Formats: sequence, C-alpha cells, structure tokens
Amino acid sequence: MSPLSDRSMTPALLGEQPMQHAMRYADTLSRLHRLESQHARDLHSGAMMQQRFLTPAETISTMLRPHGFETAIFTHSPHAVSGDFLSSRSVTNGQAALLLGDTTGNSLAAAMLSMRISNLVQTRAVTSPSDFLSYIHSDIDGLLSSGHFVTASYALIAQSRIVLANAGQPMPILLRDGITTEIGASGIPLGLPLGAGQYQDICLSLRPKDRIIMYTDGVTAMQKPDGSPFSRLQFRDELERFHTLGVHEMLACISSTLDQMLCTTPCRNDISILIMEYQPSPF
Repeated sequence: MSPLSDRSMTPALLGEQPMQHAMRYADTLSRLHRLESQHARDLHSGAMMQQRFLTPAETISTMLRPHGFETAIFTHSPHAVSGDFLSSRSVTNGQAALLLGDTTGNSLAAAMLSMRISNLVQTRAVTSPSDFLSYIHSDIDGLLSSGHFVTASYALIAQSRIVLANAGQPMPILLRDGITTEIGASGIPLGLPLGAGQYQDICLSLRPKDRIIMYTDGVTAMQKPDGSPFSRLQFRDELERFHTLGVHEMLACISSTLDQMLCTTPCRNDISILIMEYQPSPF
C-alpha cells in the first residue's frame, strides 16, 4: 500500500467523511422541509383566494331564483385548492350567466386560473355561450403547461329559455317527466390545440318542473364498493330514481350515495353537481 493510501485511511479522515455525509443529508432534509412548507403555504393562499373571489353556491342559488330556478349544488374536494369552480352573474338584459369549470391539477396555478376565468364571467360581455368559451380559450392559450387544460359548461338563462355550450365536460342532462336526456353539447377542453371555434350553442325551451343538471367528471370517476365504475348511465338512473323529490332532497339522496362510495373507495377527484329546476312564477 502506498504512503498516500496509508494517509487516506487515517482515523481522523475516516471520522470526517461520515460527518460530512450526515451534514449534507441534514441540509438536504432541511431544504426539502422548507420547500414543502412553502408549497403548503402557497396552496393555503390559493384556497383562501378561491374562497374570497369565486362565487359561493349560496350566492348562485339566490341569484337564479328571480330568473325562475330553484337550485341545489353539491361540491366535494379532497384538496386544499379545488380544481372545480362555479361563477355566475346577472346580465343587464335580464339574463343570468352560469359557468361550471374544472381545471386540471390542484395547484396554486389552478387557483389563479379559476379566478381569472371567474373574473371574465363577471366582466366580459356575452353574445353567446359558444363565443364566450372561445374567448376564454384564446385568453388562456399558451398559459398552461403540457397536458393541462380546463373543462367548462356555460349557460345563458332567460326564464324558460336556456342556451348551453360545453368544452370537454360531461354533457349536461335534461330531466323531464322523470326521464333523463343528455344535452348534446360537446367541445374540446379549453387551452388545448384546436380548441378555438369548436364550441356550439344548444338552445332549450323549458317546461315547468324541467331540471337541468350540470356536473364534472369527478362524479363518474368514482368507484362503487365492488370496485366497478359509477357510470354516466348509473348517475342518470339516480336522477330518475329521485325525480319526484324536490331539488334539495334529490341532491341529498344522490350525495348520500356518493358519500357511501367515498367511505369505501376514497376519491382523489373534485366533484361538483348542480341541479336547476325551472319554476316559473304564477304571477
């Protein structure tokens, strides 16, 4: 063994190497802890901003009542920042505008994106739902990282007339006389290539007691206790099963079904369901 090798194996040096390794390891743990703490603070800030600036469910129900609709809303998110969000406003010509959105991810960026879109709902002049979705697409184009997008259903309501456009969400449902029908509004999610101009308006004339149901794909991403998926058809079966109940009682029964599934198979997806029943004033 060379003299150099002998020196490299001295007890002093052997004692220093493990100490340096331990210090580097402790420094790495400390930096990871700081990053995790900062991430948690960012998510908390995003959640607080969503609570402050997005439209609460109670406000939406109150706003739609003068337009002839009784509304029940269910939301669930296992995350600090919800990817699902709602926004609505009364339009000056006597109409009401309503958007149900869903951003991919549950990050601070998702919170900021939901607030940006909600701000557009509140301030942007609306000619038609399809034009509005096209405008949102162009507004957020280039802001999203690869694989990220926003889905949305947007409705313009004027008493018995409702116009819907959809960008990547499950098709809204019409419940009439106890029978459900999917409203054939479809389109590419917002922020994806080729999205602009791909949205269409579907106009419906409502009858008294008709119900419109809008929901996010977290509903059909759930699993039943036996592990099988909770499909769109099964969700429609639930709506038909409870069609004689008021909208709030109906939603309570459906949310109870969802809660049972959540107890057996935790879901990592955000869930939103909005039920609107047309109840024209008798006067």
